[in-house]
Amino acid sequence: MARYGKRYFWFAAGILINAFGVAAVTRAELGTPPIAGVAYVFSQRFPLTMGQVTFLFNGMLILLQRRKFPPVQLLQMLVNVLFSACLDLAMAALDWLRPAGLPARFAVLLAGCVVLALGIAIEVAPGVLTAPGEGAVRVLAQVTGRRFGSVKAAFDLTVV
Repeated sequence: MARYGKRYFWFAAGILINAFGVAAVTRAELGTPPIAGVAYVFSQRFPLTMGQVTFLFNGMLILLQRRKFPPVQLLQMLVNVLFSACLDLAMAALDWLRPAGLPARFAVLLAGCVVLALGIAIEVAPGVLTAPGEGAVRVLAQVTGRRFGSVKAAFDLTVV
């Protein structure tokens, strides 16, 4: 049991790091990671935070996959709550980050991408759950019979 506790701890740490990576990339004001694009746009138009819109969007992705994943993946609902809350926390914590000029924005973008990549690696390594976005891609790959990477690229292009 302790082994699983450690794995879930690292998974949750990866989620938190991901949120800071997404927030840093967004604060660079050069775009957002694909999965955050919808949330960012809606949070700019409606009186909702990026985390709140992420929660709603990921909820739809979880519903999309509900019949095609093992029951343990229902924990994605908790992951959704955790990531959405961490995203709002990260956006607030990095509110001071307003890079001026293109070189500074590119530096923040690069740093955010590195943090996001680190978070993804830490999240995926324990092999316990998938985040809602990757879960939806996995289900779409299974249903269509296409490779995960191809479906992921098409999914990212669609949400952008």
